[in-house]
Amino acid sequence: MLSRHVRQAGLLDRRLRYYAWKITLTALALAGGWTAFAVLGDSWWQLGTAVFLAAVFAQIGFLGHDAGHRQIFGSRRANYVLGILCGSPGAHPALTSQRRVRPESTRRCRGRFLSRLSRIRPRG
Repeated sequence: MLSRHVRQAGLLDRRLRYYAWKITLTALALAGGWTAFAVLGDSWWQLGTAVFLAAVFAQIGFLGHDAGHRQIFGSRRANYVLGILCGSPGAHPALTSQRRVRPESTRRCRGRFLSRLSRIRPRG
């Protein structure tokens, strides 16, 4: 009953205009941040640039997260491409939650990984 009300209110509809603005403004902020980084050079003002770029990268992470959940575009391919561009590993089909992973298989894979890792010898 609640889900019907939520759908009728349009709360689950895709908001393409919102994401178009968000992607555009985030890309402009990223370009502005790197421009400020290049212009400021070696100075203490770079700390402000670092804080600004951290906020921009957080927004890029949110966009990648939304794309990984297929919430932005209607097509899977467009969401996948945006997720990859945002650097979100959750956009990769092998890492999505399309199927349930059994805990015992996760433990088995982790055990195999750790046993292989222990066999690696440092070069030198």
